[in-house]
Amino acid sequence: MVVLCEDQQQQVFAQRFLREMDSKWQVRPVPAPPGKGSAEQFVREQFVKELSEHRSRHVSTTLVVMIDGDHRGLARRKAELEAACKEQEDYRRIMTPNRS
Repeated sequence: MVVLCEDQQQQVFAQRFLREMDSKWQVRPVPAPPGKGSAEQFVREQFVKELSEHRSRHVSTTLVVMIDGDHRGLARRKAELEAACKEQEDYRRIMTPNRS
């Protein structure tokens, strides 16, 4: 399981929550590097890479993405992630799961 998040607080929350749900999951956190600009921007940009990698794997994995709401709401954050994919021109390939 890959957890893409903005900071250590989100990382710790996600790891504890996911381990409580199923202690067998192996969690690989991908937090934004501290002091390297906008953590929210890092998550959006990294999301495209992680999602592409996630879709190309032939093993069962889960991708969890955490971004602060910052008064924007779920629909707006989801639209921002989709826009990040469109910007990378991988939108159709990434957003359409392989059905093989």
